[in-house]
Formats: sequence, structure tokens, C-alpha cells
Amino acid sequence: MNADLYGRELPPLFDDFVKLDTLDELFQRSRDYRGSQQYLNTLRFIRKFTQYSPYNTFLIRMQRPEATYVATAAKWKREHRRMVLPEARPLVVLVPFGPVHFVYDLTDTAGDDSRIPEQALHPFAVGGRLAPQVWDNTLAHAEQEGILVEQQPMEPLKAGYVRRTEAHEKGRFVVMLNSTQPLEERYATLIHELAHVLCGHLGKAPNEKSWDERSRLPLAEREIEAESVLYLVTGRQGVYAKSEEYLANFIGQFGDTIPPISFTTVLTVSGDLERWGQSALKKTGRGAQAATDSMQQLFARQFWAPTDSELDDT
Repeated sequence: MNADLYGRELPPLFDDFVKLDTLDELFQRSRDYRGSQQYLNTLRFIRKFTQYSPYNTFLIRMQRPEATYVATAAKWKREHRRMVLPEARPLVVLVPFGPVHFVYDLTDTAGDDSRIPEQALHPFAVGGRLAPQVWDNTLAHAEQEGILVEQQPMEPLKAGYVRRTEAHEKGRFVVMLNSTQPLEERYATLIHELAHVLCGHLGKAPNEKSWDERSRLPLAEREIEAESVLYLVTGRQGVYAKSEEYLANFIGQFGDTIPPISFTTVLTVSGDLERWGQSALKKTGRGAQAATDSMQQLFARQFWAPTDSELDDT
């Protein structure tokens, strides 16, 4: 039996959401997510909970759309000097290769108001500066995946592009960036083009296993997915404030309902690129991989978090 810290029995946790097609089916059937404005609101919600993976944050939104800031009971007590109220309703998140964890919203706690997390008070703060290590880490991970990133001067209105390489060239893809642009703008372009690759928009060779073959998607669906990834990754990094305006204008042209994109892909790729930026590249020896099964790898990717929040004891 699953129970919270007060011993109350909890319903089974979204077992079907481990399956790839279930979240997309929910997304396509529900106007709560597919309406243009509703979609933007969903992305805004996911953007503000940076301590949890994009996929887990969506699970939080499904359970409590009005949530403001969530943490485990242990973290509320240890870091913020706040106690979870007895009547609080726990929210469930998943962790890679581990049990479910329970988290609680700020409104379900009481205590020292001076210790309320800054992120809860200003969830959409944009610092404007990209940490150089995030840039370096992202380039290293891209190179490991056979994606070469090159920079050269371009016309002012050109940001960059991505292409699949020819057989005689090194790597599988090349991302070309405008070297005259500021780092934050180059990073935004890099994330957009990497999103196209990881979302499978450029296809895959028979020996490529890192992403799905989705090159036949219509242009509109490919651009919405890539721009959504850009919005989440840069927003959760606190850089490149232009992404929301661009995304809002782009999806607004589709009226009340956006095309049938894969929301699972958007969340998974956003988590991948966020992890690339915040985790230094690690070289593992033969047999040292934590997971070899594709479903295990997917599970780890979807529920990876940039901090150890999800590893706290409840």
C-alpha cells in the first residue's frame, strides 16, 4: 500500500504514464492542453518548477494545476523551516530506478515565512546571462552524440541551421551558428537546432538508437516541438526572455487548437538538453552503464532532475 507521511492510503500512481503513447493520447484528447492558450499555460507551469524534470512537473500539474512551489516534507523542514500541514494532499513524483516520492505545495505548509524559496516568489525571473559551463557541457554532449557545432559570421538576421552530414564528413549532423551573436542568442539557436535532431525531425540511420524516426512530420509540428523545447530549456535556465513571445506568436496562428505534436517527445528532449547543460560529460567503461534496456533509459531520461530534490527522504 502506498501511504503518505501521515499513513493515509494513496491511489496507484499513473502506471500507464511510463508507456510512451499514453501521455500523447491524453494530450491529443484533452482541450485542457491542446488549446493554444492552454498549451502555453502548461509550458509556463513546467518552466517554473526547475527542481524537477519537465516530465515530472507535468505530472504535478495534472494533480494540482494551481501548485506554486513543491518540495518533499524533509526539504520543507530542513531548508525552509516549514512543516507540512496534517490535512495536506501529497503529490506524487517519480524518480529514476527508485520508489515514488511525495511532495507538497507551499500552500500546504506553515512556518517561517522569511524562508519561503525565492523561486516561489519569482518563478519566472530571467537572469539574462548563460553560465559558460552550461554552454561547454552542451557542446561536449552534442559531440558525443555525433553532432558537430560550428560557428561562423552570418548576416545579422540569420541565427543558424542544422543539417545531416554526408557520408564522407565527420559526425552525423552539423549545427552552424552565427558567431556574431551574443552567447545567449547562440545558445537559444543551438537548443532549437539540437531539439530538431533529438526529436527525430532529421530522421535517423539504421544504426542510430538515440531518437525516433520522425522526419515525415509536417513542418508546423516540427517547429512547434522545437520551439517548445527551446522555451522550456532556456526558460528553466533563466535566459533568453524572447522565447515566450516568439512561441506565443507562432502557435497563435493555429487558432484554438495546435497541431497533433508529441508532448512526450517535447518533455523528454527538454529534459535531455537540460541535463546536457548541467551535467559534465562522463565517460563510462564497458558494462558501466546504469541502464541498457531502452525503457529503463527512457525512464531515467524522463524523470532526471537538475538537483537532488527528488532524492530527498520523505
